[in-house]
Amino acid sequence: MSCHGGDLEGASAPALEGYSEEEVYDAIEQGPGSMPAGLVSGEDAEAVAKYVAQEG
Repeated sequence: MSCHGGDLEGASAPALEGYSEEEVYDAIEQGPGSMPAGLVSGEDAEAVAKYVAQEG
């Protein structure tokens, strides 16, 4: 989460506030902008998406 900030407030990458679990998962899979796709996959990607959606 270093690119998006420890509290998801944004850093070198945008803030991750207000995104749904599905939107976050799609971003993990597709790698929008300069973010590489597939940094995590499968259950790990689902867990990250759930966390970001709940905390953001």
